[in-house]
Amino acid sequence: MTAANDATGKRPRRPGALRSRFKASQRRRREAREARRAARRAEVEASAAYTLIRQIARWTDRWHIDPLIGLVLPGAGDALSAFCALPYLYVCIAKVRSLPLTLAVLANTLLDLALGLLPFFVGDAIDFFFHSKQSNFFFSEMTINFFPINSFTF
Repeated sequence: MTAANDATGKRPRRPGALRSRFKASQRRRREAREARRAARRAEVEASAAYTLIRQIARWTDRWHIDPLIGLVLPGAGDALSAFCALPYLYVCIAKVRSLPLTLAVLANTLLDLALGLLPFFVGDAIDFFFHSKQSNFFFSEMTINFFPINSFTF
Protein backbone atom coordinates (compact mmCIF):
# COMPACT_ATOMS: atom_id res chain seq x y z
CA MET A 1 0.00 0.00 0.00
CA THR A 2 1.07 3.53 -0.66
CA ALA A 3 0.96 6.37 1.79
CA ALA A 4 -2.13 7.87 0.12
CA ASN A 5 -3.98 4.61 0.51
CA ASP A 6 -3.01 4.33 4.19
CA ALA A 7 -4.31 7.82 4.96
CA THR A 8 -7.71 7.46 3.27
CA GLY A 9 -8.19 3.74 3.48
CA LYS A 10 -9.53 3.74 -0.08
CA ARG A 11 -8.23 2.35 -3.30
CA PRO A 12 -6.89 4.95 -5.70
CA ARG A 13 -9.15 5.65 -8.67
CA ARG A 14 -8.15 4.90 -12.17
CA PRO A 15 -7.30 8.05 -14.11
CA GLY A 16 -10.33 7.84 -16.46
CA ALA A 17 -12.90 6.25 -14.13
CA LEU A 18 -14.87 9.43 -13.51
CA ARG A 19 -14.88 10.28 -17.20
CA SER A 20 -16.11 6.81 -18.18
CA ARG A 21 -18.96 7.00 -15.63
CA PHE A 22 -19.92 10.42 -17.01
CA LYS A 23 -19.91 9.08 -20.57
CA ALA A 24 -22.01 6.10 -19.49
CA SER A 25 -24.59 8.40 -17.89
CA GLN A 26 -24.63 10.56 -21.01
CA ARG A 27 -25.18 7.45 -23.14
CA ARG A 28 -28.05 6.29 -20.88
CA ARG A 29 -29.69 9.72 -21.08
CA ARG A 30 -29.29 9.81 -24.87
CA GLU A 31 -30.78 6.31 -25.19
CA ALA A 32 -33.70 7.27 -22.94
CA ARG A 33 -34.28 10.43 -24.98
CA GLU A 34 -34.22 8.43 -28.23
CA ALA A 35 -36.66 5.90 -26.74
CA ARG A 36 -39.06 8.70 -25.75
CA ARG A 37 -38.72 10.24 -29.21
CA ALA A 38 -39.39 6.88 -30.91
CA ALA A 39 -42.44 6.28 -28.71
CA ARG A 40 -43.77 9.76 -29.48
CA ARG A 41 -43.14 9.25 -33.19
CA ALA A 42 -44.97 5.90 -33.12
CA GLU A 43 -47.87 7.49 -31.23
CA VAL A 44 -48.26 10.32 -33.76
CA GLU A 45 -47.85 8.08 -36.81
CA ALA A 46 -50.45 5.62 -35.47
CA SER A 47 -53.09 8.32 -35.08
CA ALA A 48 -56.01 8.56 -37.48
CA ALA A 49 -55.27 12.23 -38.17
CA TYR A 50 -51.75 11.43 -39.37
CA THR A 51 -53.12 8.74 -41.67
CA LEU A 52 -55.66 11.24 -42.99
CA ILE A 53 -53.04 13.87 -43.84
CA ARG A 54 -50.96 11.21 -45.59
CA GLN A 55 -53.99 10.29 -47.71
CA ILE A 56 -54.84 13.93 -48.43
CA ALA A 57 -51.26 14.60 -49.55
CA ARG A 58 -51.35 11.58 -51.82
CA TRP A 59 -54.69 12.30 -53.44
CA THR A 60 -54.65 16.07 -53.79
CA ASP A 61 -51.07 16.64 -54.89
CA ARG A 62 -49.66 13.41 -56.23
CA TRP A 63 -52.72 12.62 -58.34
CA HIS A 64 -53.34 16.34 -59.10
CA ILE A 65 -56.87 16.41 -57.71
CA ASP A 66 -56.33 19.92 -56.31
CA PRO A 67 -55.95 21.68 -59.72
CA LEU A 68 -58.79 19.63 -61.19
CA ILE A 69 -61.14 20.77 -58.43
CA GLY A 70 -59.95 24.33 -59.10
CA LEU A 71 -60.83 23.97 -62.78
CA VAL A 72 -64.31 22.61 -62.09
CA LEU A 73 -65.16 24.96 -59.20
CA PRO A 74 -63.07 28.11 -59.77
CA GLY A 75 -63.45 29.92 -56.43
CA ALA A 76 -64.95 27.19 -54.33
CA GLY A 77 -62.28 24.70 -55.35
CA ASP A 78 -59.57 26.78 -53.71
CA ALA A 79 -61.70 27.19 -50.59
CA LEU A 80 -62.22 23.41 -50.52
CA SER A 81 -58.48 22.95 -50.94
CA ALA A 82 -57.83 25.27 -47.99
CA PHE A 83 -60.45 23.37 -45.99
CA CYS A 84 -58.42 20.20 -46.59
CA ALA A 85 -55.59 21.82 -44.62
CA LEU A 86 -57.53 21.64 -41.35
CA PRO A 87 -56.30 18.10 -40.54
CA TYR A 88 -52.73 19.34 -41.04
CA LEU A 89 -53.31 22.13 -38.55
CA TYR A 90 -54.87 19.65 -36.12
CA VAL A 91 -51.82 17.39 -36.31
CA CYS A 92 -49.48 20.36 -35.87
CA ILE A 93 -51.35 21.81 -32.90
CA ALA A 94 -52.72 18.76 -31.06
CA LYS A 95 -50.40 15.89 -31.93
CA VAL A 96 -46.97 17.37 -32.63
CA ARG A 97 -47.49 20.57 -30.58
CA SER A 98 -44.99 22.62 -32.55
CA LEU A 99 -45.49 26.34 -33.08
CA PRO A 100 -42.98 26.72 -35.98
CA LEU A 101 -44.55 23.76 -37.76
CA THR A 102 -48.02 25.23 -37.30
CA LEU A 103 -46.90 28.59 -38.69
CA ALA A 104 -45.16 26.94 -41.66
CA VAL A 105 -48.26 24.88 -42.51
CA LEU A 106 -50.50 27.92 -42.17
CA ALA A 107 -48.25 30.07 -44.38
CA ASN A 108 -47.99 27.32 -46.98
CA THR A 109 -51.77 26.86 -47.03
CA LEU A 110 -52.44 30.60 -47.36
CA LEU A 111 -49.88 30.82 -50.17
CA ASP A 112 -51.60 27.95 -51.97
CA LEU A 113 -54.96 29.67 -51.52
CA ALA A 114 -53.66 33.01 -52.80
CA LEU A 115 -51.93 31.47 -55.82
CA GLY A 116 -54.97 29.34 -56.63
CA LEU A 117 -57.23 32.39 -56.74
CA LEU A 118 -55.31 33.99 -59.63
CA PRO A 119 -57.69 34.43 -62.58
CA PHE A 120 -57.72 33.03 -66.13
CA PHE A 121 -56.53 29.50 -65.28
CA VAL A 122 -53.17 30.85 -64.12
CA GLY A 123 -53.97 29.82 -60.56
CA ASP A 124 -54.90 26.31 -61.66
CA ALA A 125 -51.66 25.97 -63.61
CA ILE A 126 -49.72 27.09 -60.54
CA ASP A 127 -51.70 24.62 -58.41
CA PHE A 128 -50.57 21.89 -60.77
CA PHE A 129 -46.92 22.58 -59.89
CA PHE A 130 -47.18 23.92 -56.32
CA HIS A 131 -47.84 20.92 -54.08
CA SER A 132 -48.72 22.51 -50.75
CA LYS A 133 -50.22 19.41 -49.15
CA GLN A 134 -47.15 17.31 -49.89
CA SER A 135 -44.96 20.10 -48.53
CA ASN A 136 -47.05 20.29 -45.37
CA PHE A 137 -46.83 16.52 -44.92
CA PHE A 138 -43.07 16.69 -45.48
CA PHE A 139 -42.76 19.46 -42.85
CA SER A 140 -44.78 17.37 -40.39
CA GLU A 141 -42.75 14.26 -41.05
CA MET A 142 -39.42 16.04 -40.66
CA THR A 143 -40.52 17.69 -37.43
CA ILE A 144 -41.68 14.38 -35.97
CA ASN A 145 -38.55 12.51 -37.01
CA PHE A 146 -35.73 14.96 -36.45
CA PHE A 147 -36.62 17.57 -33.85
CA PRO A 148 -36.62 17.01 -30.09
CA ILE A 149 -39.90 16.19 -28.45
CA ASN A 150 -40.46 19.39 -26.50
CA SER A 151 -38.69 21.92 -28.70
CA PHE A 152 -40.75 24.92 -29.76
CA THR A 153 -43.93 23.57 -28.20
CA PHE A 154 -47.11 25.41 -27.34
